[in-house]
Amino acid sequence: NTYGNDNASIALTSTAGGITLKVADEKDLTLGNAGGDAYFKVAASATAGNEDVRIVNTNGTDAAAIALTASAGGIDVDAAGAVAIDSSAGSISMGAILADGQTLKLGKNGATEMIFTPHGTAANETVTLTNTAGTDNAAIALTSTAGGITLKVADEKDLTLGNAGGCL
Repeated sequence: NTYGNDNASIALTSTAGGITLKVADEKDLTLGNAGGDAYFKVAASATAGNEDVRIVNTNGTDAAAIALTASAGGIDVDAAGAVAIDSSAGSISMGAILADGQTLKLGKNGATEMIFTPHGTAANETVTLTNTAGTDNAAIALTSTAGGITLKVADEKDLTLGNAGGCL
């Protein structure tokens, strides 16, 4: 289409079935803008190390320059290798709008885990750090290499340090 310039200049519509797009190995399927700075790309390859799927936005500065949204369901991320979440110029926020009574868990269930549980009732709000099977003297370690460590509790509450026998 060399003349149409609206959002539906070329439209693929299926009212009863699906639409399938396929490319040969060593070829790319790219959906994006003419400048190539915002796109979704499937790079098909017969070589596993060369095959990838990319969502790229090189110019977007909005907080949601790339957004994954599931309005009624969840989002599941699985990987056979490492998963990295990095920010070169800003903060990383996880669980900022976690619903009361729900949990944010980091770590393997029943092994080493940190659990954050916000709640509308202050008495039910918790943060736990657990090492279920670790037997090393540093199974849970708090280390400050240049500064101090401060532990505070509210008035009329207890701060307990000790071993399983209750002794320091």
